[in-house]
Amino acid sequence: MSIAHLEGLLADIKRINPLVRETTGLAQSEILEGLSEFDHLPTKELVSLYEWRNGIDELNAFTRVLSLGDAIGMYRLYRQLAEGLGSRFGWQEQWFPVVDINGDVQLCLDCKTLGLALVDMEGGVEELICDSYLDYVAALRDGFSHGLFIWNELHGYVETKDHEWQLVLGAYGIKDPYAG
Repeated sequence: MSIAHLEGLLADIKRINPLVRETTGLAQSEILEGLSEFDHLPTKELVSLYEWRNGIDELNAFTRVLSLGDAIGMYRLYRQLAEGLGSRFGWQEQWFPVVDINGDVQLCLDCKTLGLALVDMEGGVEELICDSYLDYVAALRDGFSHGLFIWNELHGYVETKDHEWQLVLGAYGIKDPYAG
């Protein structure tokens, strides 16, 4: 995982959001032990991510980078759902949850392609949204540089200029499954 890109994104977020809570990273041996039960994991990207930070809370009101333990728990839940629901649950085994949004939506690293997938358990959406997680990080950085994300002091969350954000997503070839 390109930690320099993530450091830049985290700095962008912290410039407007005073509530971000970072954690320290884990030792590589802890990460490898935690991921040892999964055949296709770990990727060097996941190891780098969790060496850098073992989760980041309050990226937005209900958005966080999952700790390794929470991500493993979510991954196990996905596997149980896939076993129980079969093809009705479109999650793919190489999708490892990294970011949680509101408890029911996760952004997952595709550990085979390094793309980014979205899993919305409440909304029934499970799909690849971009071919490279770095494109998503670049789109977010672009959005920050153009002032598309604004801190709402009264309510304690980041607001998005939605129309402009949709244009940025399109420019980077990122699919928004919720766009009409």
